[in-house]
Amino acid sequence: MRGVQSNHERANGFGEICWLGVAKKSRDLIHSSGLGLLGAHMLSICSLVSGEELLTLRAEDVQDLKSLQAQVAKQLGVSRYRQRWFDEDQRELGEEDLSWTSSDRVQLLILHFLPPEEGPVQELQKACTENRLEEVERLLSQRVNPGDAEGLLHTLALHGHWKCLSLLLEAEAPVDREDTNGQQALHIAAQQGHHEVARLLLEAGADKDKVGGRHWLSALHLACQHGHCDMVRLLLDAGADIDNVAGASWSETALHVAAEKGQLEVVRLLLEAGAGKHQITSEGSSALHLAAWNGHAQVAQLLLEAGLDKDHAAKDGSSALHLAVENGSEAVVACLLNAKVDTGTCRQGFAPLHLAASFGYVEIAELLLKAGAEKNQETPFNETALDVAEKMGHKNLVKLLLRFEAHRADGSQVTVERKKARNTLPLSIAT
Repeated sequence: MRGVQSNHERANGFGEICWLGVAKKSRDLIHSSGLGLLGAHMLSICSLVSGEELLTLRAEDVQDLKSLQAQVAKQLGVSRYRQRWFDEDQRELGEEDLSWTSSDRVQLLILHFLPPEEGPVQELQKACTENRLEEVERLLSQRVNPGDAEGLLHTLALHGHWKCLSLLLEAEAPVDREDTNGQQALHIAAQQGHHEVARLLLEAGADKDKVGGRHWLSALHLACQHGHCDMVRLLLDAGADIDNVAGASWSETALHVAAEKGQLEVVRLLLEAGAGKHQITSEGSSALHLAAWNGHAQVAQLLLEAGLDKDHAAKDGSSALHLAVENGSEAVVACLLNAKVDTGTCRQGFAPLHLAASFGYVEIAELLLKAGAEKNQETPFNETALDVAEKMGHKNLVKLLLRFEAHRADGSQVTVERKKARNTLPLSIAT
């Protein structure tokens, strides 16, 4: 193997150096490489065993040992914690020792992590939990393997300790490890809104579309669920599938989750980013259904403005109006009625007015009646809203229906004494 002969030869690209690093323990030695100048502005790292060139770097990119370590870690996937550099006299080089204007010969030794030992691993776990950077750095420099500590990245993601996390990722900590709930560290970072933690995990190769946890949600689902707009942007910029439903409970997309939780700004962000607004869950519900059922009037209004089908029926026949009435959400009912939804559509034979009568929602029933709801529409049990309200004992609702000249199914309007369910007292309603 030919070494560097002269400055003239180096300048003309004739030099190639491969020097062997000496390890005190043979099990520590995986690979030894040397570094040489290739032309006036290039540095070459070659394998001693095969002579194969492993890496070529621009000299201006390598100003000192620290920058060299970073380049080797980035391009060869070897953590700086496993790199040991020596000069030709076998003196180990420190971070500030290497000067490319005066040093021609350096040696690289790539080491294993130490075998797992309970003491050092527990020390690393404790240092990470307490966010003690210097101690984490010291332990990693002693080649304690972060992969031997269960749940380490999850803990850092939970608490947002991104600087410690950065060190562990640099030490090749696995980003795809799951906890007992099937969640990866990225899931936890997304749920907690720890933007910098998530960014580091994504750069380290975390699966942005992986689903996990009790409800099998992705990081995007979790960020939307908790209203973390910056996190949602980060994940979308990283290429997360905006309409991912794989494995999610009830096949909900991120838009479904955001609408369900009333996260208005997240819903707006998703719509602007091109989320599939007409997608439905496994039960046939749209995002509008979920907003209506949970009483989120502003979200419902935004979805209506975005063009969602206001009268779409789920598999059980429910429209958004049915769900808003059933949940007693006057604001959502008003929003839907302003959008001119169909007030006569039936779910298994029951119109929204029947539901309002059953639950005794006077204000909602009045909204429906003023919007033109059919006051004498019958259920499959041959009952009008007046029959239902009278049977359930909702006096004020009966009075409202009579004011709108509603009738019973038999055509009568004059009230008679009836008994409440589970009550022997008669119901007398004065007209």
